[in-house]
Amino acid sequence: MLFLQLAILSHCLTDFVFQTKDIAELKKNPKLIERIKANAIHGLNVVIVLFAFLIINYKLTTVLFYTVCIGIGHFIIDLIKSSLSIKINHSVVKAKNKGNEEQSILNMNFNSLYAWCEPILFILDQMLHCLIIIWIWTCIDIESGGILSTINPMPSKLSIILMKFNRASIINTLTYLIVYLFTCFGGRFLINIIMTRFDFKTNKPDSYESRTETNTSYSTLFKGILKRISIPEAIENHEPNENKATDSKNVASHWIIPASDYIGIFERFIIITLVVNGAYQAITFIFTAKSLARFRELEDKLFVEYYLVGTLLSTSLAILGGVLLGHLK
Repeated sequence: MLFLQLAILSHCLTDFVFQTKDIAELKKNPKLIERIKANAIHGLNVVIVLFAFLIINYKLTTVLFYTVCIGIGHFIIDLIKSSLSIKINHSVVKAKNKGNEEQSILNMNFNSLYAWCEPILFILDQMLHCLIIIWIWTCIDIESGGILSTINPMPSKLSIILMKFNRASIINTLTYLIVYLFTCFGGRFLINIIMTRFDFKTNKPDSYESRTETNTSYSTLFKGILKRISIPEAIENHEPNENKATDSKNVASHWIIPASDYIGIFERFIIITLVVNGAYQAITFIFTAKSLARFRELEDKLFVEYYLVGTLLSTSLAILGGVLLGHLK
């Protein structure tokens, strides 16, 4: 079980935390060769992180075989997913150009179901990754060993630390980490994908082209909303002023998570913790704090709809994660 948990934990880190903005954008490139390149780099990262996690406690032959199989499987699944995503987005553009009737911002456009395939693709993608991890795990013989077994004699301080953390407590800790990462960081991607289904200007599901043209890191608040609250263009796009920018800042900007996403991550983290401890009443304080912070923007009807959808999605995911963790612990 420890082997499987380490594998899933490494998947969470490589898919949700370590994946850079450049790689994520390159996966959406219409050119097949560019998508292959991006997914190959990401697959290599998966192999490296997974290898680093498993080699500590398992034999080299076991770890090598498992990591290579997972890396290849991850590459194939992601390549298929990115290719399907591009085809779906092109279909959305065609459907939009035909001229659909305007609908409320919260109404799904059932005449263009393609617009809602991308969130489903994301969920299926994660399910397939987890199934591959579990399936290959059941097919191999797990042999213990690794770096820890080569430390002989083991330093007294290290042995004392390891004795305090028995296998059951380690498994329990890993379970917490996996659920928190999936909900807090994985939820960020899922919510952003769902929120980009709505277009502030047209009240229709957003298209691939318009999203790439007005791509901002504030995925839950679109360009029209950002302009209304007077956020500068340079900040909106997370691009420093050309006269003041340096190469190091440009490189660092690829790793920046926008403030709005950090708010969502911390929000889900707090809600999961509250649910696990049974303090459901305290969740209302989070809504109050967010409402106070957005008090002036709440006068905008369209902003209120975005705000409510994003908040309810985030809260629902966090509560589900907390309930699941409560059953698993």
